[in-house]
Amino acid sequence: MLAEYDIKAHTYPGVRQMFGLHIVKTGIISGNPGKFCSDISDRRHAGDYDDLVEFTKENVLDIIGTAGKLISKIENLLKWLLSLTLPNFTSKYKTSPAIRRPEQYTG
Repeated sequence: MLAEYDIKAHTYPGVRQMFGLHIVKTGIISGNPGKFCSDISDRRHAGDYDDLVEFTKENVLDIIGTAGKLISKIENLLKWLLSLTLPNFTSKYKTSPAIRRPEQYTG
């Protein structure tokens, strides 16, 4: 998605930061996906490096449900973006350095 907006990041933390700055804060993706992504990243890190990490079935099912909703939102946005012609999209909807939510997108 960042590539569609010509946003570059060279590290995973950079991707997370650019996603939050340009996609979440501008309202292109609604809700609180930045916090969710940060939380699951922290959990993954804990699972990799802590001695013992426990997850309840309820926690895992909640994470799966939230991830599914976020993936669906991103898929819908990407389908919408791909339905546009790129030159028209960049000239009509992209602002620099911040990006605003396209008014026609209803995802």
